[in-house]
Amino acid sequence: MKTVLGLFIIPTIIAINNAAAVCHLPDPLSAGVVVIDNGCNVSANNVPISAQLVLVNHGTIGGTFRIDGPYELAIRNDGKFEATVSLSGGAKVSQYISSMSELTPLSIGAPFTPVIMGDFVGRLNAAKLIELFDGKVEVRKNKLTVDASRAELSALAEMFKPDAHVSEIYFYITDGGGGFSPPDFGISNVFYSFGASPDPMFVYWTDGNGRSFIARQTEYAVIFGSADPRAKFLDDLRLREPDNKVLLNLDGAQNLPDLLSEMNKTMFFNPLVLNESILEKMARIEFASDMNPGFYGGAKTDLFGAYQNAGFDLGFVGRDFVLKLDFHTGRLIENDKYKYGAAAVYGAGATATTKYFGFGAKAAFADWGGVLIQDGVAAATSAESRLFYVFSELAPRIAFVQPVLRLNYAESEILGRKSGDFFVSGGGRAGFSEKVTSGENTYGAFATYGRGVLDYGLIVGFRFIEDGAALGLRISRTNLSIETQLSF
Repeated sequence: MKTVLGLFIIPTIIAINNAAAVCHLPDPLSAGVVVIDNGCNVSANNVPISAQLVLVNHGTIGGTFRIDGPYELAIRNDGKFEATVSLSGGAKVSQYISSMSELTPLSIGAPFTPVIMGDFVGRLNAAKLIELFDGKVEVRKNKLTVDASRAELSALAEMFKPDAHVSEIYFYITDGGGGFSPPDFGISNVFYSFGASPDPMFVYWTDGNGRSFIARQTEYAVIFGSADPRAKFLDDLRLREPDNKVLLNLDGAQNLPDLLSEMNKTMFFNPLVLNESILEKMARIEFASDMNPGFYGGAKTDLFGAYQNAGFDLGFVGRDFVLKLDFHTGRLIENDKYKYGAAAVYGAGATATTKYFGFGAKAAFADWGGVLIQDGVAAATSAESRLFYVFSELAPRIAFVQPVLRLNYAESEILGRKSGDFFVSGGGRAGFSEKVTSGENTYGAFATYGRGVLDYGLIVGFRFIEDGAALGLRISRTNLSIETQLSF
């Protein structure tokens, strides 16, 4: 039946999440996936199964089934399954187990094969395996971890039916120290951890030949204690998303201070980090291309970077000063080892600049949906950010050179957590301009540094005197900005 497993069972198990849950059984049962919903009570009346089938049960199933022919009934069960199944013509039944919730008894009145699937997450409990199954258990997970007493090891060695996929089995021995003769599990890499480790950050292992090994502990209930909400949050996350990149980064910490430091940088335990990209945008020192005097309106957009946005400006350009109101909206997408998720962002600001000085204030709001954050003792899955930013700067324009020294204050809030800080940023630009028939072209280079971000790039501006229009392009290490203006 390995061919059937490879060609039918695995693809249809993948399709389970897309199958609609029902409270009835089709008669007859044909190929595909049938999901019985939670709370449903289904009784089968000699229902025939005439093809390969995955039956996922979250409720209660009773009655009788019959399989006529060389077909496999694959059962995924975290409910109650007490139906009689009659087999003929080479039929078989398998119970596929991907989590401890699916480690449940089947009362079907016929032989079946329990299969520990490759996507199983967590530690198996040997006592429960022995209680539920008296025959072979097929293991299709590359690395398996099991809680077991020394007395249970021999029974497990008889039960386990490793195939070519199994390379390592790790046993947490629950009843004290070493000094025993391990049974033969049929593979070379079987490891044992005896009792409590001297450092909760690590697990100490030995194999059947007395060689010692050390591994980073990734069960956070052991590191922090089972009552700690941080441990529950991380261990529950591993069950749902074993490849979560933020979690895997935490697994790499090699001591408790480093672990706590890395945790505080993540959105899970310090959701304020989600606001950093927005604050970086708000605090960006921007060198605009020269504009025509008078009132103007303009549009602008940022095309690169985590925060892509568009907006418009309204303002007035005088002889030695500029007043500006700006509004923008955009979408921020985060995806790194500390944070991930998407937010809709809205913002507005006002700035006033003279020949030597500048002042400004900005505010923004972000709506995060589908993010996972440890909020007290529970996990929040959405959040709203509020941000406020003010600055004053010294920015004298000396010919074609303009240095900038800026004093900033930024404040943000998310899920009741607030932060505020002062910081200094700076930069400068240099360039030249040329008169053309229709107006003036400017070209320049710039560099800025603020909130830990170094940015540098080029600015190109085109100012058309006759029709009052201007176009600015700003390309840098972090983004490409396009700005258009029309005086009136």
